[in-house]
Amino acid sequence: VELGQRAGYKIIFGTVPTYMKLAFKRTLARVSRFNAVPVFSSDEVKLLDRGSSEPVAKVPFYVVTVGRYISTAFTEKLATYMNINLVEVAESKDAIDKQLQDMRISMKESQDVLRE
Repeated sequence: VELGQRAGYKIIFGTVPTYMKLAFKRTLARVSRFNAVPVFSSDEVKLLDRGSSEPVAKVPFYVVTVGRYISTAFTEKLATYMNINLVEVAESKDAIDKQLQDMRISMKESQDVLRE
């Protein structure tokens, strides 16, 4: 199964609002029956909220599942409910490098807007 197809995800990357970190961790544990392991960055970043366009503190994370997929439908609902930005990751190294470069540019633009 390809990453992001209807079956679900094996690896999820994104950012979650700092205040939703614990709720996200608990919900993920329950839904995956403890087969998904979230890893949070120690760095907090300020990004513009998708809905309100207000600055919000978020924590980058990734989740690795063990042996089973997390359904795409659940992931999308969780992302909407908890204001999580999800990132689909390309399969080739060149595509991943390009994707990272685009993300860095986007984050820099968001930070510049926040400074104004």
